[in-house]
Amino acid sequence: MAIHPTLLKLPTGYPNVQILAYLDDVFVLGPPGSVLSALKSLRAHFSTLHLEISDSKCEIFSPNSVPSEIRSTITIPITHDGTLILGIPIGIHRYVEETCCEFASKGVNLCDKLCQLHDIQSAMLLLKFCHIPRINHLARSVAPCLFRLAAELHDLQSR
Repeated sequence: MAIHPTLLKLPTGYPNVQILAYLDDVFVLGPPGSVLSALKSLRAHFSTLHLEISDSKCEIFSPNSVPSEIRSTITIPITHDGTLILGIPIGIHRYVEETCCEFASKGVNLCDKLCQLHDIQSAMLLLKFCHIPRINHLARSVAPCLFRLAAELHDLQSR
């Protein structure tokens, strides 16, 4: 992958920053000032590869407040409740619970639509290979106490 060498080199210049990546999703973790410096460096390195980091696809998650001198220098949205990382909600408990329940309620709509299909086998295959793996991914990645309401909602729709 074109960005892999850059991602390997970057942490050496920022010892208190951790870089995590999955395909083209890159996560920069650490203190706000260091993260923004690392992000600036990433932008410079990516531009040599003719790649651009789009602020509209970025998000800063900080459970604590971000200092005003940092907030005034960025255009990236800041959230204090949580964010999605590879489809998994990370953040305060309320955010995680609500996000899981929103996903489970989308499953209710999906099941309603699948019931309208005339081909039951196709409906079951769509359920088996599309919705069930996604709900399982959430169930395996979120603390059980935070997933309980979503699991109950999912169980209700499965009846």
